Amino acid sequence: MAVHNSRAVRLSCIDDRSLPAIQQRRVDDAMYLPKVFDPAAHGYRVRYAIANILRDRAPHEGAFTNCFEMEDREEVILDILRRGLKNRKLRAALQGSHLINLTEWLIRHPEYSKAFFH
Repeated sequence: MAVHNSRAVRLSCIDDRSLPAIQQRRVDDAMYLPKVFDPAAHGYRVRYAIANILRDRAPHEGAFTNCFEMEDREEVILDILRRGLKNRKLRAALQGSHLINLTEWLIRHPEYSKAFFH
């Protein structure tokens, strides 16, 4: 009888599109969590925050708020704003999101406020 390594079985499920949407979402969310807390993983925090903003929900609220609590908070916000200017879907999500305060972000970075609302 073969013994399966649970980690190997979990990792093999990541690309399996036959999983129900809820299970697939849990696998996707779990993939980001370790990197979100790494101080050197700026890019991961930006991508994780954007993914949550696009969904307009944070399955791991602590991880989401951590994206903006590290030393590079302003750089994360600026990267998200820059990407929002290039991506209409992200811009709409930023404007309608209850997870962030876009007005506060744009007050701190007025160079983006005109571009966001034109």
